[in-house]
Amino acid sequence: MWVFRLSHDSEISATDGYVSFPSVIAVNSMNSTNAAEAPASHILPFFPIYGHNKLSMSDIQSVENKRQAAFWKVAGLCLVSAFLNSAVSYVINDVGKALLFLDTLFTAAMCFAFGLVPGLVTALLLPVFSVFKYMLMGLELANTWWTFLFVICVILEVLLIFSFMGKIKPLDDAFRKKPSFDTFIGLVPILLVLAVLDCMVVSMSGGIIDFFLTKFTVPKASYPEESIKLGLLRSNVPLMASAVLSRIPVNMIDRFFVVFGGWGVSILYRKVVKQVKSEE
Repeated sequence: MWVFRLSHDSEISATDGYVSFPSVIAVNSMNSTNAAEAPASHILPFFPIYGHNKLSMSDIQSVENKRQAAFWKVAGLCLVSAFLNSAVSYVINDVGKALLFLDTLFTAAMCFAFGLVPGLVTALLLPVFSVFKYMLMGLELANTWWTFLFVICVILEVLLIFSFMGKIKPLDDAFRKKPSFDTFIGLVPILLVLAVLDCMVVSMSGGIIDFFLTKFTVPKASYPEESIKLGLLRSNVPLMASAVLSRIPVNMIDRFFVVFGGWGVSILYRKVVKQVKSEE
């Protein structure tokens, strides 16, 4: 059984809304009766205090409940986002025949809102929901397995977005604290840079995958960039260069919507999780 021991009497004073290490220690009552004997891994360092000046034992339990609720809410959003990626891509690309994919918009939103791990989880769920999409379209999985290789592009995209979070977060915080045209304009340049780099990363990684699929004569569906690649090949551009360059025009527009749209959706996601915390 786990109990919480307080390192200072029966209450802990709060500083700037947080209790910091080593104010609260979790101690295994079966093995230790002294809070000082608790292993470092059982120390609970940062507990947000929602409007309280003191943190009592009931407050600790309340905070832990809120953290658990938020965790499951984020996990649920990973599933919802993966589904929305496939659904939006199906409507925009497969039904609407638009020269866009938008199949990673909600993956980007998860990374913007909650960080690297939720972003990667959402990325890895994309093939799962793609299976249902292909079934809906009446396609045989044996002829569509190659599309799962492009999850590598999504993983690289998530890593790129996460690498920018140190620069984006202060500007993002400023906008969410005081939404205005001025605070939004501060974000635009860095999001534009991210969109351009994202286009390059996705085009290069996707082009390399396409190059090897073509080399091994894997049958593929026709996508918008295929006609561009064919034109480049007819102009004697090497296959690898054609596979990469043909993706840039579509990805430049697509990644613009993914980055800016993903950031916008991330604001909604964070409000949803924050609302769960406040309702606990």
